Amino acid sequence: MVCSPLTKVVHHSHLKGQRQAEERTLRLLNIVYFILGLYNLLMERTMNVSLLSNSPNQTRRVGYWLGRLLRAGDIVLLKGKFGAGKTCLIQGIARGMKIREPVTSPSFVLANEYQPDDRRQGIPLYHIDLYRITDEDEAIGFGLEEYLSGNGVSVVEWANHASDVFPAEALHIELTLVDDHTREINMCAQGQRYIDLLEQLKDTLSKERDHAARH
Repeated sequence: MVCSPLTKVVHHSHLKGQRQAEERTLRLLNIVYFILGLYNLLMERTMNVSLLSNSPNQTRRVGYWLGRLLRAGDIVLLKGKFGAGKTCLIQGIARGMKIREPVTSPSFVLANEYQPDDRRQGIPLYHIDLYRITDEDEAIGFGLEEYLSGNGVSVVEWANHASDVFPAEALHIELTLVDDHTREINMCAQGQRYIDLLEQLKDTLSKERDHAARH
């Protein structure tokens, strides 16, 4: 069979199209493998700790020791229903950061800034409440990113309302109602800084529990 010039052109164009499709598929696969690699790397750099709190004061105590360990630039993302103990935890964090003024959930503003008694030695606490935020654009619009990149500690309630805004590395805390008095506190550290932080917190709480048992 003798191919006409037109047949040769069509055949060449078909082969070229096949090669381009194969190259696009290969590039897409490389991207997928790269993303999966990053995901696996991130998952390897996580740590989970769960504990029970039997009273608001115990929740504040957990927050207190966490506050003692936090440093400028840290991000704590909170999740939990109304009454789960988020505000109690933040009150404890503030006390651990040597902040004496009363801490309440922001009612008519999206963020409250609390300063330590001695500003020369302490750092501010940015208490952010995203309950009224409906999407990431609103969160960015009110200045959330400025708080996250500030020189204080950002503690965010209802962080799931704008989850895509936050960096991959953070300390995630979910508080769950078990009964009228008991709360389950689940903490997930993502990133080496927060793994180290959670290791320290776990060790501190264990020592405090052992000390209380001996006395």
